[in-house]
Amino acid sequence: VRIGQPAAVARLIDIGLGPRKSLVAPWPAITAHEASFLRGYFDGDGYVGIWQSKVVRHPSLRSSFVGSWPFLSVMQKLLLDRASINPKKIGRAGNSPAFQVQYNHRDSMALADFIYSETGPCLSRKRDLFKSGRRELLTRRLAPGLRPVIHPTTTQED
Repeated sequence: VRIGQPAAVARLIDIGLGPRKSLVAPWPAITAHEASFLRGYFDGDGYVGIWQSKVVRHPSLRSSFVGSWPFLSVMQKLLLDRASINPKKIGRAGNSPAFQVQYNHRDSMALADFIYSETGPCLSRKRDLFKSGRRELLTRRLAPGLRPVIHPTTTQED
């Protein structure tokens, strides 16, 4: 997004917005509604997709966040405390200056349980992918021989 009006730019800076905020923003000093905050952050800088490995015959859900290393570090502590998700390796997001943390199927399900535990607005297309992944996990547990009806493609959202 490009904004060229000096007054609009000044107002956005006054309220805390700036260029490449995801790369420098620290975790905010919040103590309530952390799940809602993280859901909003995920809608903007998160990814969820259904991934098909050539080795594993069932598709699985993958999710990730992109942000600054300090932000992701604090986020992982919150997820450990609130969702029992063990911290994962934080690495560079490709050739980008941003960092990324990725979650496997089980941890993605725990992440979804946490971020959707509070009601509020969300991107339905991301929430629906989590629901598809949950159905896939239940299908594997109830009938391991059945092939679930989930497209083995990855859907990436920016």
